[in-house]
Amino acid sequence: MKKLLTLVLALTMGVSALFAQEYKQAVGLRIGYDFSLTYKTFVSQENFVDVGLNLAPFGGSFGITAYALYDWNFDIPQVDGLSWYVGPGASVGLHSHSFYVSVNGQIGLEYKFNNAPVAIFVDYAPGIYLGVVGAEGDTGSKLSLGFASTFGGLGVRYTF
Repeated sequence: MKKLLTLVLALTMGVSALFAQEYKQAVGLRIGYDFSLTYKTFVSQENFVDVGLNLAPFGGSFGITAYALYDWNFDIPQVDGLSWYVGPGASVGLHSHSFYVSVNGQIGLEYKFNNAPVAIFVDYAPGIYLGVVGAEGDTGSKLSLGFASTFGGLGVRYTF
């Protein structure tokens, strides 16, 4: 399945490489460990802000996380429309009877199609979190510090 997805992505980028264009803003969805609603806006030609809301309805519990990231965007000149990005950010969330804040980093790869207002991307945003954790029905809580593979996955954005 991974080989098929890689082949389809490579063929799509190869066929559409001549048709890439720039854009100012985008809204979209990411699917990975959770589902994310994303909004991206360029603040300069090379930098953008990515904000969103992650929803994690898996494992019998529900989680919600809001995040904001500042990324530096780098074109990959060999393929028009292909770029990679990296940057810092933060998130705050509620999940499984816990509240947490985290400092995150993000790295990703994006391809913008010219013949459609669509960009596809894959990214990963691990973080270091500080949280207050309590069990359901528990009167006490404890402080928790750790590493989280906070969000990331495969996504699509409508660009404008």
